[in-house]
Amino acid sequence: MKRRLFLLFLFCLTFFYTLPAQAENFIIEDYKVYAKIYQTRDVDVVEDITVRFTTPSHGIFRDIPLKNIEVSNIKVDNSFKIENALRTKRIKIGNAHKLVSGVQNYRISYRMKIHDDKPQIYFNIIGTNWPVKINNVYFYITLPQEVNSDKVGLSIGKYGTKGFKEGEGYFTVAK
Repeated sequence: MKRRLFLLFLFCLTFFYTLPAQAENFIIEDYKVYAKIYQTRDVDVVEDITVRFTTPSHGIFRDIPLKNIEVSNIKVDNSFKIENALRTKRIKIGNAHKLVSGVQNYRISYRMKIHDDKPQIYFNIIGTNWPVKINNVYFYITLPQEVNSDKVGLSIGKYGTKGFKEGEGYFTVAK
């Protein structure tokens, strides 16, 4: 009896230990973000995401954090459903009755209204909730007026990474 309980415990432990690896069944090959920022603190966002599925799947989730922002006018070039959570708007992209495999392209567009009284705009380009590898990220931001590039800051990398300056090979402000 003890041996059976131990084997059941070992099976459950192994099953739960392997779940995260099974959840990551795709790689993001290219992630392109186009953002147009307005004086009103609205941001129109278009995301082009190229995904390579390593096993057949129903699609992807795109979680948008809702800290100090409101998200509206969501459009996707595929079947999708929207779920509202406490601090996240989840876009489920794909079809529950159809599997996809190989390379798939997804286009998401939405408008963000930033509710923050700071004299700056914080915009996390790809968010922090992707549990998968992202090979390439491209971003294009249009600002509402001429901007002094000395006033533009950028942080890249893991949470807590400090900012980088223009010209250090990370970004350039188009003139």
